[in-house]
Amino acid sequence: MPHGSYAECPNCGIVAHGDDEIEEIFGFRYGHTKPQSWCKECRSSRNYGSGERLSVWDAADIWMSNGMDEDYMFGYSEDELRNALR
Repeated sequence: MPHGSYAECPNCGIVAHGDDEIEEIFGFRYGHTKPQSWCKECRSSRNYGSGERLSVWDAADIWMSNGMDEDYMFGYSEDELRNALR
């Protein structure tokens, strides 16, 4: 979760301090104004093959609570997430 000049991933707990480190570990969104909530590693598809993939229902809840932001789709399509919310 972003906190001023540092960000902490709610999934793995990694912390980054300062814009350069935040950019490297998390990346920014909204025109470089807000750090991503989850680090790049946790958001990457590399973790999806490890058996740690979120269920479509959990992913849909997170996606919805983050304003249906494409950064929170966890490898699912928009149709899959919308169907899980029904």
